[in-house]
Order: sequence, then C-alpha cells, then structure tokens
Amino acid sequence: MKKIIKKEKLRKKTYISLLFCIFLLAGCSKKSSTSSQNTGKTTEPDRTYNTGSGTENNTDTAKSSIVNDSHLVSGMKEEKLDLSEYKLEYNVPTDSQQEYLWTSVTKAENGYYTWEEGRGRLMYFDIASKSYIPLCNKPNCAHNGESCNAFFNSNGEGEIGYIRGYIQYYNGYVYIAGYDKKGYVYLYKVSPDGSTCEKYMTLYKADLSSTKAEGENVKEFRTPKLFIYRGYIYFITGKESKPKLRRIKLGEDDTEVVFENAGSRPSLYRMKAYGDYLFFQSGNFIDDGYIDIDAGIFALNINTAKVQMVKKDAISDYAISDNKLYYTTATGINCYSLEDQKDTEAVNTGVRGNVAVHGDFIYFFNGNTCKLSQYDSKGKLLNEVTDTGFGACYMGDKDYFFASGSGTGILSVKDLSEGMAKWTVLGE
Repeated sequence: MKKIIKKEKLRKKTYISLLFCIFLLAGCSKKSSTSSQNTGKTTEPDRTYNTGSGTENNTDTAKSSIVNDSHLVSGMKEEKLDLSEYKLEYNVPTDSQQEYLWTSVTKAENGYYTWEEGRGRLMYFDIASKSYIPLCNKPNCAHNGESCNAFFNSNGEGEIGYIRGYIQYYNGYVYIAGYDKKGYVYLYKVSPDGSTCEKYMTLYKADLSSTKAEGENVKEFRTPKLFIYRGYIYFITGKESKPKLRRIKLGEDDTEVVFENAGSRPSLYRMKAYGDYLFFQSGNFIDDGYIDIDAGIFALNINTAKVQMVKKDAISDYAISDNKLYYTTATGINCYSLEDQKDTEAVNTGVRGNVAVHGDFIYFFNGNTCKLSQYDSKGKLLNEVTDTGFGACYMGDKDYFFASGSGTGILSVKDLSEGMAKWTVLGE
C-alpha cells in the first residue's frame, strides 16, 4: 500500500545542547555516573537516546480513519479483522502484558517489578522465595536513602519527575519514564538488577501551560499513556486538542502518527495490544458535560498501519482471549467474536467494572465495592474476595493479581480458585 507522508519538523533542535549538558551526568536520577565498584550502579552515556531531531509523519491510513464531528463512531460500520494472515497470538519476549499496562507493576520471567507506593523506590517480588526487595545491587546498602540505587525521586521533584503509573519489563530490561522542567518526556532503560540506568529515548515535548479558574498561569504536566510493543513505543500524550496515537521505533528518532481524533470533544484512551493488532478506544463526548460518550474499540494493524473500527458502544474496559473480545457494559460483560462478529452476554454483573480473561476463567473487579470475582467460561460465579483497603485492581495474570490502596496488594490466583484468597500487602 502506497503511503502519503506529511512531514512536520519537531521544534526540539534548539534544546539539544542544553539538554545534553543538564543530563550528561544526571543519568536516570540525580545520582552521578560512577563505577559499579563504588556505588553498585552505573549510568550509561546517552549514546542512543532520541535527541528530538526526528520528524513526525502522518500516514494516509491514519488520516482515512480519522474520527471527527462528521464521522462519528455511531455512524461507522463494525469491520471484521483479517485473522487468517494477522494473528492475535501472544509472544512473551516482545508482547506487552495487557492487564499491567499503565500500572505500577510489570511481570518478568521469575517475578514482578513494582513502584513502591509512597516511597519512590523500584522493588522486585521474587515468585520462588516470595521476597520483596528494593531493586539495588549495592552490597551492605540499607535501602533507606537516596544513595540506594532503588530510589527514584518523586513526581515534580528534582531534575526528573518519574511517571509512577508506568513500568514495563521488555526483552530483558525494565523501562520507566520521566519528564524534566521544560516538559521533555524521556524513556529510561534499567538493568534487571538495578545496577545501570540509561536515558534511552526522548519521546516528545509536553505542553506544560495551564490556566487556573482565577486566570493564573501555572505549569501542569499531564501524564501520558505509553507502552512498548514489538519494537516500538506507542503513546498518547496527556494534552492535545486533537488527540493522536503515535509510535516510535525503539532507539530511533522519527515519530509516526497512526491515528487521530479531530472531534470537538474528543477522547482517545485504553491501548492494549494482542498479536498483530493494537486495540484502543476513541470517540467523542455527547455534550459539554463530558459524561456520556459515543465511542468504540478500534484496531491498528501494526504491520500495515491500517486502522479499523471493531466494536461500537464499547466505552469501558475490555480484554481479548481466543479471538474473542470481552468488554464491560452497564450490566456486565459481553463476548464479541472477532471471527463471526456475534455478540453475546457472558456474565451478568449488574454494573460496569474491569475485566480480564486468563485461561478458562473470566475475572471482574467492581471498584465501587472493591470486589474481585472469578467466573467460569459459562458465566457461573466460582469465587470472590472483597477488601475495601484496595480500591484499584490490576487485573493480573494466571498466577497473581495486584492492587493499590493501603500499600501494594497481592493476591494468589491459586488461593482464589480454592476459595481461600485474601489480599496481603507486599513487604508485610
């Protein structure tokens, strides 16, 4: 397919020299670059990070799939995906763990990396030993101050504000993100033992301008949504009048816009990738109250950059398993076949919530009651657990679920299946 490219130079070149001087020694935090013998951690030189000198390209497929006031989701046709050539299969080294996206937890081969709630440390939970330790390889470190490798300063403090809602393990490294006082957003690459941290890429420059109700001008950073998938980092910036879904090849400069919503009250949110497709939701709010929304689930073919509208009237959480789309509604969970486009009710919960599908089980979390429920594939309730100390559940995997609240909570799926589950706080 021939693509028509519209190039627009990013206005970042003037900042290259200044940024290089500021961050040459800053590394991944305010620690200076020293030998691992002295500190246990080295900050690698900025050999490969994006200096912001690349271009931003709009693909013709993105422009033809635009949502605007005359091309609303409600008027679009639900399209069938090509699942014969392009699959929804999961590849462990290169594929994102969907239920952990935009959370403070990420899964690795033998454990989980997390942002510690309230303290700014990167932590590691080892599955075999059940130990929960700071990500620091320094011998005899007490892990109670910023000389510890596990410490990363909190949002808005110091030279870099780290985005605590993002952490991702990908191809043997831990990735985190942060931003500086000028609004530049960076991707950092951390070694699995915490010994090194490299400023890997510059993603974009955020618009920090904001106006309070009294008319006072203030600086405000809007948290982006971002994740790495099959060699690219995909992201939605936190503030745009016409929100765009962008991607950059890892270690490179040029940014590609693969989708844009140009409506008058637009929304673009909840990215999840499965196999050859990246799914996301987009639409427009009905009125200036910004409550009711006309939105649906779209799919981007990551190989061809073609965008298709998959399911209308799907505005809340969703999951994909075995070529089926499970999405939450006002009354429960529906199951939509991506092969024959048949839509059926899977579970009647009576409310909206979060959904996950792992193996033969469907999981639903009701944020109003803090209840996690487990169903079989027929929609029969098997087990459930409630703990009001944890108000946000990360929908986990086949082994563990995590939650935030009074610390980082963890729950064993095995215990849940046996009717003995309870949330416990990591480190206690």
